[in-house]
Amino acid sequence: MTAPTRFALARRALTALFSLACLMLCHTTLADERFIPRDMRACAAEHPEAGVDLPCKQPLSPEVLASELAKLRTRDFAWEIKDDTLAVSVRMLPGPALYPNGPFLCCEIQGYLDRIADDVYSARFRWSRMQTALLDLQFLGADKRPDTRLRHRGSPQFVFADNKIDTGLVARDGAALETRTFAAQGEYGTRKVSVFRGAACRRGIAGCIVIYTSDGHTTDQFVHNALANGIDMRGIVIAGVHNAELDTNGARIEELLLDVNPARYDAFMRFVTQDLAGQIEGGARPRRRIVAGYSNGGAWAYDALVSQGGHFDGAIIMSPAQWRTRSEEALDGRRAFVGAGHMERGFYKNATAIAPALRARGALVNEIYVPSGHGMNTWVNIWNAAIVELARQPARAVAP
Repeated sequence: MTAPTRFALARRALTALFSLACLMLCHTTLADERFIPRDMRACAAEHPEAGVDLPCKQPLSPEVLASELAKLRTRDFAWEIKDDTLAVSVRMLPGPALYPNGPFLCCEIQGYLDRIADDVYSARFRWSRMQTALLDLQFLGADKRPDTRLRHRGSPQFVFADNKIDTGLVARDGAALETRTFAAQGEYGTRKVSVFRGAACRRGIAGCIVIYTSDGHTTDQFVHNALANGIDMRGIVIAGVHNAELDTNGARIEELLLDVNPARYDAFMRFVTQDLAGQIEGGARPRRRIVAGYSNGGAWAYDALVSQGGHFDGAIIMSPAQWRTRSEEALDGRRAFVGAGHMERGFYKNATAIAPALRARGALVNEIYVPSGHGMNTWVNIWNAAIVELARQPARAVAP
């Protein structure tokens, strides 16, 4: 592989990691002082009436400045969505700013608020889908202004991801969820895996849908959000592989992106398709065997579906970071659920390219696009839709 190709892959992977870093930092009061996020792109000055297909930051006019200052005369935080514009203003507590450019809004929308007066900051963000957007926004390092969470559910079609896990929900559904270590053959070692078994699958996987995902650290979130939204999980088994405990980011990129470290990539694929599958399934054939992942894991799920000789009956491909084909195998009868957030430009572009590519090879493809960004609000909605549809489908006919 050429150096430019390695550089491009690394840049794509780091883009995904940056988005995930913003997502994690939104839910903490701590931030690494070396992490200085970039501002959102400015809206183009020409033809502002034509609409804004991608989120952008609108320069503040004198009239807008006066209006935003007036809003903060009786309160410290104000926001509203009108037409295609989100207006946000905040009075921060006095003291040193976390970032030199001002408070940074995260996560579906990522951009700085600009200083308009002493300790007062404001910004306007535009997007053509803003009215129907699914937004859960906070300021990074919110210890100086802890009461400024912004939530907007613009359409009843999509739900917020609930990050507060109800540990009793699984037991009340008659299911089981545990995290334990699984062994691999050869030099790959062991790996932590979260395993969910629906009520009908606790004694065996015959008649069950088994889903293998590269994002084991969020298995509990996917399970909780499905159950909390009334989705039938009785016939579902999930095996979610956690990140490597050493060199977490580097190892994840090498395991999930095909061209970065082929030897480690193939070792991880063998672990999932042979070692882990053998221990989860015990030699039995599930009703359907599905592979799933988001971001870099979405790229991995795509390749696992198309390159593993019919091992998987389908895939849930969420916000794929990058992809390419290394197999021309026909996919007749296999199900693929492909989706992304409208607000994550590169990942959305990848998803909308993967879907027709899979159809051209005979796969049955459902596309789910969410008016949100690179995070759980997008992925929970894609996941839930996929689980509901999979449960309706009969087992795929497999040659003996």
